[in-house]
Amino acid sequence: MFPLDFSPICGIVVNERLQQPRSQHNLRKVGYPGIHAEAVPGARLSVIGSTNMEKRCTKCGKMKNLAEFGKDTSRRDGLRNWCRECIRCYAASQAGRAAFRRFQASDAGKAMHCRANKRHRDKNPKQGVCHHALSGAIAAGKVIRPTVCSACGQSNGVIHGHHADYNSPYDVVWLCALCHKHLHIAKRSER
Repeated sequence: MFPLDFSPICGIVVNERLQQPRSQHNLRKVGYPGIHAEAVPGARLSVIGSTNMEKRCTKCGKMKNLAEFGKDTSRRDGLRNWCRECIRCYAASQAGRAAFRRFQASDAGKAMHCRANKRHRDKNPKQGVCHHALSGAIAAGKVIRPTVCSACGQSNGVIHGHHADYNSPYDVVWLCALCHKHLHIAKRSER
């Protein structure tokens, strides 16, 4: 058996006798020559707290800082195998978009979408009450949804009711989907 020293503070097994990892793992400690590190099954890198840890991206093959990898709790190191830049490039590609559409159509994708919607409703209860009141008023005929966007004047597609204030559910600005999206992007950039 190898003389291994487990450090519970950082969650890393250090093999000093061999001066190299027992297996080809894509983590290494930088700045300590002669000491190599391997991840322990079940250890999470968020526990490590060290800023000098690196991981090899399996897509581009480059050693990158741990901050450049997204979280993935199903992996033993707690991080994705691809760096954020590679994931961004893949998601923008035609193959990535097709894979995302297939996932959205699957049962797992639909369940994930439902969970995300539930988290949003739980986080913003006033918004849900306001939308429910407006849709009830539209169904009852008390409020009439216009067919033209009040910002650009286009009449194609669905017209959304934008609430500037959720305390007044019937005070809405009627916008097409594109104008509504641009309005929210502008509000987000102001914050």
